[in-house]
Amino acid sequence: MLFGENPSSDLLSADQQLYIPDKNRIDVFRKYMQRKLQSNSVEYLWAYSQALLKSLKIVWIPLKEGKDDPQAIFESLNAKGTPLSASELLCSFLFKPLIDENSNSHEVIHNAKWLKSISDIGGEKNFEAYLRNLLSIGQKKMIGKGRRVYVFFKNNHKILKEKSPEASALATEVLNNIRESTSLYNNITDPITHPHANADIKRLLVKIDHTNMYSCTPFLLSILRAVKDAELSEQDIVKVLEETLVLLIRRKVAKLAVTKYDTFFPSLWSKIKDEPDKVRAIQDQIKKEELWVSDQEFQDSFKNKPLYAKTELSFVRLVLQEIDKQMQTHGQYPDYSTINTVEHVMPQTLTDEWKEYLGEESNDLSLTTIRNTLGNLCLLSQSANSSEGQKLFEDKKKAPALSDVSTLNKDLKAREVKWNIAAIKQRSKDLAEKALEVWKWK
Repeated sequence: MLFGENPSSDLLSADQQLYIPDKNRIDVFRKYMQRKLQSNSVEYLWAYSQALLKSLKIVWIPLKEGKDDPQAIFESLNAKGTPLSASELLCSFLFKPLIDENSNSHEVIHNAKWLKSISDIGGEKNFEAYLRNLLSIGQKKMIGKGRRVYVFFKNNHKILKEKSPEASALATEVLNNIRESTSLYNNITDPITHPHANADIKRLLVKIDHTNMYSCTPFLLSILRAVKDAELSEQDIVKVLEETLVLLIRRKVAKLAVTKYDTFFPSLWSKIKDEPDKVRAIQDQIKKEELWVSDQEFQDSFKNKPLYAKTELSFVRLVLQEIDKQMQTHGQYPDYSTINTVEHVMPQTLTDEWKEYLGEESNDLSLTTIRNTLGNLCLLSQSANSSEGQKLFEDKKKAPALSDVSTLNKDLKAREVKWNIAAIKQRSKDLAEKALEVWKWK
């Protein structure tokens, strides 16, 4: 790809043949280097040649057919130098039964299936994560990262070591699955740029993406594929996605462990696919794995546990926006893209004025946590957040920046109280009741 040819070009396989003068990459590279180096000094050329000769090693190992395993030798040699990625190793193993030196058809398949998939996913780094999620579907737990993806695949597809019609058919099936699932993976990992065709599915995938709970990706991939294969209706997947979102939101707000997700999500679809009531089935699995979060625990978490975190701004905005929508009475939502900054009513760092305002409460050890709970948060524009950040509560209410554009702001302006720990806890309780309406179990 050095000279910019399209990897999916019909001419690529011909370009890669080494003995077509003026068309193969050896000749192209030689002419390129002649143009680049012809005006340089002898000293420069000598230094350049030494760099190439000392950096380049060609290894030739004669193998005994039927006895030596070229894949194993390839892996061991590679381990002594710069390690290949899991996807590169997997590619070598996967294409072994497809190589046809006469027709060169494997080159066409490699370009159309493998390289095109890498391109569509957004590069090698994303591709390896994609393979990890795709290959985890239906497994007892999430496959490990890095080389473990390849080791897992090789151990579970030993037939590919042989050159047989069965091995060729399996390799083709795997490649087709990899190629056909890239668009679904993009729907999940980048739902704004690559939106799903169904608006309700897209909306829910965007919200799930904002939770940053990526362990659910194998499950999302499996149910999107089920819809594509007409094994699941769009109406049913919407219900399943809603229930998945409730689980993710509730456990994240409650600050509960997510270690079970790696064993829960990969095989979840296989456990509910044959059940007529998918929502009841997914709830049964959630309860069985002790992942259920009760209404009381969810509500108490909003009052007692911090919601705000710098590393989770997209999640905090999601929670605030959804509660704001639930509080709307006229049905017209504000443009949340213009009020996308999370504002602390009581600032995170107390000024002398705030310390005097709070009195003894300014030294309360729980204040750091309380300031980051739901009750102390609202949504403002970036400019308003900058101008209002340190003002006292009463001054903020009077300022035009705290406009009536959102119901969260209206709610704040309507509260005729001193803004202290008790006031924040009361607002957290009030808003938590709205949250229960938004993220309720079916």
